[in-house]
Amino acid sequence: MTQNSFSIVIPARLNSIRFKNKILHKIYNLPMIEHVRRRAELSLIPKKKIFVATNNQKIANIVKNFRGNVLKTKLRHDNGTSRVSEIINFLSSSYIIILQGDEPLIRPNDINKIIKEIIKFPNYEVYNTTSNLTNEEYNDKSIVKCILNSKNEIIDCFRLSKNIKKKSKYKKIMGILIFKKKILKKYANLKKSYNEKKLSIEQLRFLDNNYKIKAIQLSKSTQSVNYFSDVKKVIKVLNNDTVQNKIYNRINTLNDYI
Repeated sequence: MTQNSFSIVIPARLNSIRFKNKILHKIYNLPMIEHVRRRAELSLIPKKKIFVATNNQKIANIVKNFRGNVLKTKLRHDNGTSRVSEIINFLSSSYIIILQGDEPLIRPNDINKIIKEIIKFPNYEVYNTTSNLTNEEYNDKSIVKCILNSKNEIIDCFRLSKNIKKKSKYKKIMGILIFKKKILKKYANLKKSYNEKKLSIEQLRFLDNNYKIKAIQLSKSTQSVNYFSDVKKVIKVLNNDTVQNKIYNRINTLNDYI
């Protein structure tokens, strides 16, 4: 197994409830979706295996104008995983890494760590990145939390705080899910559980259908964009974090616009 065993897909839509059209919102001179896609290009995964999956022609045109790869999907999907499952037969890789289009600070080295961890633990069918929670994130219901067992498997996901004394037992669910291709082929036939419907947490479909989810712990959380106010937080990080600033400077030189 090598990096060629992996593809990256970024599901993208415009009708976000909390922040409409957020993935096309410009952060400095680039749409948010381009921050994510270009950071993926800085990972070990070849550019030809990095795709944006979208139902929207405007998104498709913007990505294509930046010479990105686009796969068109139907209009409606419950979540990003469902959207990626629709185009799974167009992907030749054994493992599919799903990046969210509202994670403009994703670090390329974190993608590389995912590859290394899956090569080390290849017997799982579903993986999810996690990180430690800050006090602010702990009380934010827009952020999905999870509990791990002794094998670093995710055994529960939730939004509101649970009555557990040790907050250290909680982890933040990061916006990167990884699947073996054969699981995504079965996705449409997996029963949508009551918990998934109630909490809008797609990981619960797998847990409630008795799939194990291996957690891949990342050293540091990154700021996602759920609300318009989060854009300022992202810009602050880009201005003040040396590593993030270097990554931004690198993606800004990938000037492939037609």
